[in-house]
Amino acid sequence: MLGTSPVHKLYAEAVGDGMTDLTGDEFIRRLSALPLLHDPGTEWHYGFGFDLLGLIVESLVGTPLRAYLATHVFEPLGMLDTTFGGPGEDVERYAVPFPLDPETGAPQALPDLTRARFDSGGAGLVSSAGDYLRFVQMLLTGGNAGPGRLLGRKTVQYMLSDQLDPTTDTRQLEKPGWNCGHGFGLGLAVRRRSGGASTAGSIGEATWPGAAGTTWWVDPREDIGVVFMAHTPSRIQARYQQQIKALVTQALG
Repeated sequence: MLGTSPVHKLYAEAVGDGMTDLTGDEFIRRLSALPLLHDPGTEWHYGFGFDLLGLIVESLVGTPLRAYLATHVFEPLGMLDTTFGGPGEDVERYAVPFPLDPETGAPQALPDLTRARFDSGGAGLVSSAGDYLRFVQMLLTGGNAGPGRLLGRKTVQYMLSDQLDPTTDTRQLEKPGWNCGHGFGLGLAVRRRSGGASTAGSIGEATWPGAAGTTWWVDPREDIGVVFMAHTPSRIQARYQQQIKALVTQALG
């Protein structure tokens, strides 16, 4: 839960680490009974907002989140290998990590997607590099989805804009190996400055790493979108993410 305070402990005991065997209704009931760790807007902190948002979408559209995303996002973008993981899916196609972290020798294990009893807006999707790149390309082109349009140009611009107040404490977001020098847009980190980060980059580029080591970024100023997939759920993932970023940026003319 990225913390050891009494409130962090309450969240861990109530809803676990995000990949839970609770039903959606149980998840909402437990989450709603917990105190806030900070006053709204004072500090960025990793939490369960997007897991809850997925359940809100389901309540508004009247269909499971996977069906809504398939119809309105994945199919228009041609993301035919993207869905929520779990029983009955093509588990034999899933890539697996090395048993041990190459850096520390510690055991590596991926989250158990079969535990999930509801489609979470914050965890559980499986995809391919090609599918992920289609999503990144949509952001880079201002919302285009092949011959049509998925999102409005200004919607994408707003999504990729830093939404945090300058006074918001971003230490949790800027932990070493995470997103130093970044603020937060609508669901992703947004780079605030050229310096102060672990790698070179552009102001306004957006990114968000996956739990198992996947990373991606979109840089509108350089017209670049990158997807890098590796099953490295342990500490070495930060090194790989920095290396692939360095390789790409140093190749720019």
